[in-house]
Amino acid sequence: MDSVNWLFLAADEMGQMPPLDFVHKQGWPAEAFGLARDVKEYNPGPIPATFFYDSSGRLVRKVIGAMNQSELREQVRELR
Repeated sequence: MDSVNWLFLAADEMGQMPPLDFVHKQGWPAEAFGLARDVKEYNPGPIPATFFYDSSGRLVRKVIGAMNQSELREQVRELR
C-alpha cells in the first residue's frame, strides 16, 4: 500500500467546532470532506462507520462504531 486516500463525512454541523472548521484546522484538504446528508444513500446505516476500499475501489472492510487513532492505524496496517 503506497498511500491512503481519505474521505471524511460529518453527520451534521452541530457541536462546538463545525466539522469543516475541524478539517481545516487539521490541515486536511476540503475536497476530502462532505456532509453525510449530502450522501445519505451511500450509507443509510449507523454512524460512525468507516469503510476501507482497495486500490481498485472494492469495499474490503466496514467498521461500525468509533475508533481511536491506534485502532484506525491497525485497520489500515491490516490492509497491506
